[in-house]
Amino acid sequence: MILFHALMGNKTEVLDEATEFRAWGYNVLLLDARSHGRSTGGTTTIGYNEADDVKSAYEDIVRRGEKNIFLWGTSMGAVSIIKSVAQYGLNPSGIIVEMPFYSLQSHLRARARILGFPSQPFAFLVTFWIGAERGFNGYRFKTANYASSIKCPVLEQYGAKDNVVLKIETDAIYKALPAGKKRLVNYEEGQHESFLRRDPATWRREVEGFLNETRIVTF
Repeated sequence: MILFHALMGNKTEVLDEATEFRAWGYNVLLLDARSHGRSTGGTTTIGYNEADDVKSAYEDIVRRGEKNIFLWGTSMGAVSIIKSVAQYGLNPSGIIVEMPFYSLQSHLRARARILGFPSQPFAFLVTFWIGAERGFNGYRFKTANYASSIKCPVLEQYGAKDNVVLKIETDAIYKALPAGKKRLVNYEEGQHESFLRRDPATWRREVEGFLNETRIVTF
């Protein structure tokens, strides 16, 4: 199980989830995203180039001969996973994505909304600036576009009271996922936070159930 934290966080913030996975018998790998925690670098692309780090971590575990590989991520970490699996054709046993935002621009609109100033033209201009500074088209950085190419099973989770990632964003990403092994779970009291800490019973039931349904059985 490889875990990816949210923007402005670090790997210590997902220790509760890692502990649960360990209790279920999984080995875990936790990473600090670039320019977060103890990782080097002074800039973030809010999931765009971080997808390369997902690829590197996944391929390292593949080289070790592991067959059951799951990816779990929250917010930016979830977006990084979706982009990486789609862009690089990764083939994990399944992915668990909590609160992925729809696009770079929608995420910046949310940040402005939380800070209490007009979301536009802030989000439009900063999206352009981030893309220009980091060498990509920020307006095309849309999670749903990547989600449509996902082939592995997906568990997507969101909070009904999340003021950062809105339900319309969650629904758009889920709709873009190909039909098949996908499941959407709503936490009625959930905000932009750890769902394990908010509602441990639901999180354990849904996540463990998903893992048991999708893991490769070996003898």
